[in-house]
Amino acid sequence: EFDAMIEQVTRRVLSFADGVNTVWFGQGVGALVAYEVLKRIEIGVQTPNVPIALVVADCPAPHDFARLYRPWSLPSWPPLLARGDVTDGRRSRAAADVATMGSYVFRHEGRAGVTVPVTALYHEGDCLASRDAVKAWEHLTPAGQFELVGLGEAEGMDEYLQGTRYVVNADPQVLSTLSELLEKYDRWKEDGAFADIGDTNAPLPDTVDSVVVGAGIAGVYQANTLAEAGKSVI
Repeated sequence: EFDAMIEQVTRRVLSFADGVNTVWFGQGVGALVAYEVLKRIEIGVQTPNVPIALVVADCPAPHDFARLYRPWSLPSWPPLLARGDVTDGRRSRAAADVATMGSYVFRHEGRAGVTVPVTALYHEGDCLASRDAVKAWEHLTPAGQFELVGLGEAEGMDEYLQGTRYVVNADPQVLSTLSELLEKYDRWKEDGAFADIGDTNAPLPDTVDSVVVGAGIAGVYQANTLAEAGKSVI
């Protein structure tokens, strides 16, 4: 059941990270999962565990997903499942996946947008997610923060059934897109303002009240609290 799955994934996402820069990536139904988890967090949770950007691939916009993303309705689906090299286990997993997809209901009318930039990737000729269907993510994206990227021709449904579609060999353009977004929307330097930490080449003091090893969020918070209390800190 789709909503139950989203609840589990959301709890998992909330259990790690501490405001670090992340770009979320989802391909096919995975893009819809990423969207729903992000909406669940944006609507009801205060947390630093939100991405700086979202990358979706080969997935119609959420409001069109239930209507367009229906692999089981394709004429090629029954013959594909009936092939001799498709195991009973694979058929069972495909049936479970179809049931999960079929249970999705879009519930964000009037508040469908997300607060982070979105880059949408598509493959020309994809029978489940056309270029226009993927481009519709633009309507959910903050103004000026949407990009549509083509990745060449679509693969067949064989890879879809095996769960390996587009992911066995990561497309270099996908990897470069993720890297570019991490650099472009880095939340720690987005405003170009950095704290003045003084002369980094100055000699170390002979004595100090406290030494903090590790300058993650916890370490910096400890150091700041000590400094506010009048202690000298490295």
